[in-house]
Amino acid sequence: MPAPFLSQTVLEAAAPPSCQPASRWLAYLGRYASPADPLAEAIGNLRTVRGGGTTLTDNDAIALLARAGLVSVRAIPSDWAFPIRFVAGQRT
Repeated sequence: MPAPFLSQTVLEAAAPPSCQPASRWLAYLGRYASPADPLAEAIGNLRTVRGGGTTLTDNDAIALLARAGLVSVRAIPSDWAFPIRFVAGQRT
């Protein structure tokens, strides 16, 4: 699910059905994430809100997917230069 382009209401409504049939084992949520720099974080949040999306922390995304019924939900470590983070979980 592309969180930068979905409102909180849509994310909350779409998470449970999206996590069920899409994959037998894994579902993920992508979000903008900046390096540990307050200005870069503010710009990323502005980009997200301007695009109609929801700003999420790793913990917010983990909680969203856990409420949708996934287990072993965690942030995927990233060592790439792109300002994108993924949180993934497994179906029960």
